[in-house]
Amino acid sequence: MIDYQWPYAEMDKKDISSEIKEFEKNVNLYSKIESFFSELFQTHVILMPSGRASISLLIKYFKTNRSHIVFAPKWTSHCVWDMITRFANPSIDCSEKCDTIIAVHKWGNIEKLSKQYAANIIEDSVDSLIINSKSLFPNNGDFEIISLPKIIGSYTGGLILVKNKEKANSLRSHIADDIELGKHQTRLRLKYSMKEEPEYFHWEDRENQNTTLDAMALENIENCLKNFNINQDIIIKRLDIISKKTSSTIQNDRLPPVFCVEVKNADIHPDIMIRNKNFSGFIDLPEFRKVGLIPLHFKASDELFLFCLNALCKIK
Repeated sequence: MIDYQWPYAEMDKKDISSEIKEFEKNVNLYSKIESFFSELFQTHVILMPSGRASISLLIKYFKTNRSHIVFAPKWTSHCVWDMITRFANPSIDCSEKCDTIIAVHKWGNIEKLSKQYAANIIEDSVDSLIINSKSLFPNNGDFEIISLPKIIGSYTGGLILVKNKEKANSLRSHIADDIELGKHQTRLRLKYSMKEEPEYFHWEDRENQNTTLDAMALENIENCLKNFNINQDIIIKRLDIISKKTSSTIQNDRLPPVFCVEVKNADIHPDIMIRNKNFSGFIDLPEFRKVGLIPLHFKASDELFLFCLNALCKIK
């Protein structure tokens, strides 16, 4: 079974130079990319190497250490747990004991907290294609993160959306550029995207320390900016097909990479991805049930979309 939850960035060797150049950080490209998303989301934007690096920077910004507890919901992707456990104690129990709450808005679904907590809040919207800025910061957190590979199909990149200028400037002051590490991570990400074996280590191993994108990574992100609108149009088209053939209500502020269909029996085609979704809408009062996934994003073929649609919705 392939994992079709998100776009997969596949790089071909012909797409890059035969020898990876020693590119330095490109300030102009940083500014262009941040401005693009700042205008799109109508808020302050900090460009990061990945969603992982974004979580790591925020955890460090909150002065987190081994005496602290960081919450993330059950069934959260392992990349989140990886970043938490490098600094603090993980928990799936959202309580007053938590120092930081990672509010995971998975598959474009807004997850609220049922009450206020005296904790730092990270709004994790890594795979949300946000088309209405009014849907930002749903739990009144100061920071929201997005993974660029999951929304525009680049091979690297992440965003930290910041509620106000003062917080953005404060967070930027905690970024220590390490261009050599950035170039090292670019090489590993390229190998990964070209499905080459990572030898003795993987790009994920040091991403918690990475805060820098080199020019090669920035050029790839710049080339993929056009994919935001392409992805948006395809997702809207596919959601329209689903809404016309089912009784599903489609929300429009955030577009998801997949559409979830609750499954109550095991008679599902083996190529259909089955995962767990919270149906309560509240992070701290979860009601998880099994769902089958229909891919909506622009990297999923029409054939795969229709196959999953027919298999899960029994539409002929």
